[in-house]
Amino acid sequence: LRRDAISRQLFTGNLLVDMSTPLALGNLNIFKGDSNTGKTTLALNTAINFLTSNEKLQGSGSRPRKVVFASLAYNRAMNHFKTLKEKGLAQDAIIVRGDKHSSQSSLYFSYITANHIANQLMKSGN
Repeated sequence: LRRDAISRQLFTGNLLVDMSTPLALGNLNIFKGDSNTGKTTLALNTAINFLTSNEKLQGSGSRPRKVVFASLAYNRAMNHFKTLKEKGLAQDAIIVRGDKHSSQSSLYFSYITANHIANQLMKSGN
């Protein structure tokens, strides 16, 4: 499987992931895998790392960064929000919550919604 070169890398804060499978900044990144394999933790840590580096860039005149996060479990979504709020990053994050007990089409819709929100933010310069 061939991958295009990445012009701007999104650093996850996890050295193994950053070296073996770099993620592209500004792209849709989906973490797929079995239950309890660390997908949510990786996504949340990536969001925290991205938004924390945003705080360092604010003084340099760069535009503010936003993160759109799709989650399928209500309790986990609320825990993610609490974690971001404790770190003072909640104002820069949008969490789209799906219901894991819903139909497959409903779950797919939550991802499409998150992707649409992210695209609108990119188009508007946020």
